Amino acid sequence: MNRIKPLPMRKRIMVFAAVILLGIGVLAEESKTAYLESLAKEIKMIKEFGALNENHKHLEYFIGDWESQVKYWFQPDTEPVMDKQEIQVIPLIEGRFTLARLKGNLLGTPYEIDVIMGYDSVKKEFFSISFSDLGTGYSINTGVLDKTGKIRTDTGSGDDSATGEKVKIRAVTTIIGNDKYTYESYQTYPGKEEFKSMEVV
Repeated sequence: MNRIKPLPMRKRIMVFAAVILLGIGVLAEESKTAYLESLAKEIKMIKEFGALNENHKHLEYFIGDWESQVKYWFQPDTEPVMDKQEIQVIPLIEGRFTLARLKGNLLGTPYEIDVIMGYDSVKKEFFSISFSDLGTGYSINTGVLDKTGKIRTDTGSGDDSATGEKVKIRAVTTIIGNDKYTYESYQTYPGKEEFKSMEVV
């Protein structure tokens, strides 16, 4: 009978380390699989939560081509300036958002305004961001629908391009029929009362 010689300490450590690494590898693979399954479920839940709902049908109403009559009031208690606008609204990303392109001519100066609008299901509010070639800034508004689903009230703020003053904005959109709606905008300057600044039919 021959005595079995014990492995040298260095080799024993190497074998022990190999066994541990093999075990960690198996656990790591199981952990990775569980993580990917959990992530897939989370992505599915996010997708389901981000599905279109009744509020997006409100956005759908505006999709198409519109002609409008516009009145502007640049100061309270003054006669309005008249204008006409051509409005084209297209859906974005399966109708989750819309892009409205407005073109008009104000006192001989043509202008364009782009408005991206959507409904945030997490915050439970409508939102819009507007840009125009009359300046380099932007305006962000948020809003809610009334119980009838026909009147949306938005609020926000912007900068007066002439004075640089911060202006509070309140806008009311009212759906009147299949092919008619109104948009009324009100402004409040610092230290002054709110006044009607625009009406679009």
